[in-house]
Amino acid sequence: MYADQIPGGYDVLDLEAPFSPQRYIEAVTAGEQANYDILIIDSASHEWEGIGGVCDMAATREAKGKAGLHNWKQPKAEHQKFVAKLLQSKTAIIINMRAKFKTRQVKVNGKNEVVKDNYTSPIQSEDFIFEMTAHAEILLDHTIRLTKEGHPDLKTCFPKGMISIATGEAIAKWAHSGAEGPSAVEIHEEARMAARQGKDAFQTWWTNNPSKRTHAKTIITELQRLTEGEQELDADPFAGMEGEVTQTDTTAIPMDSKAMSEFVTQIEACETSDAFNAILGMHEERFKATPDSDQKQAVQNIIDKTSAELALI
Repeated sequence: MYADQIPGGYDVLDLEAPFSPQRYIEAVTAGEQANYDILIIDSASHEWEGIGGVCDMAATREAKGKAGLHNWKQPKAEHQKFVAKLLQSKTAIIINMRAKFKTRQVKVNGKNEVVKDNYTSPIQSEDFIFEMTAHAEILLDHTIRLTKEGHPDLKTCFPKGMISIATGEAIAKWAHSGAEGPSAVEIHEEARMAARQGKDAFQTWWTNNPSKRTHAKTIITELQRLTEGEQELDADPFAGMEGEVTQTDTTAIPMDSKAMSEFVTQIEACETSDAFNAILGMHEERFKATPDSDQKQAVQNIIDKTSAELALI
């Protein structure tokens, strides 16, 4: 529709149902292989609650068997693969999502009343936007409300009015300003992603990225804990890596955004109270050490909800 408004136009890949996470992964891969400078996904909401999406996958499993949280385990695992694909892609990706005003029940003068939020919520998993570099809500008058920016300089890229080609040019300029190499923060996130995939994946990452080891060593204790969460390891999972790292600080390391997202995935995949308590015990100290934030409160709400649901099984 807007090809005449964009210099040079753009190409379109039509994605039809089923809107499974795997099909989204395949679409992103196709865009990468075509060497596009940027990909736009419109919309990622279908991956969550469209035909063949995560919610539909869980509902189909429930219809074939016993109701319960276990029906979400595989769909959410597939969803996490989609999120990992987005995070690991070297191509810039803009993600559009549908949104709606959520309703909630509150007490008013001792009576329960249903009220509608004053803001919209994206139709996606609760922790999805925490993986984004920036997030903005397009209001009814087509102006935007910036709700998250991963770097202070990103604020200057977004206007107070409507977004335009100039907005994209400003974001591109900001993105290319660090073209000389990834920042320490980016290397840390890349290393965490590899560590979450287990010892072998991290060993491969370490071997292939000698220039990034200096930054990775500054969070080596956290990386070790992440690999230990994936599989049983020997006494020294980092044996053979160059350089010695002295680990004397036993203070719990606060969770970053990705660690909390992974925590939520593990919590929501629990099928029994024993598994739930085991996951809580594994992450309790780090979660307590994490500063209060909207994301931490959202995670706590999921913990409380899951605990209540499992108590009924």
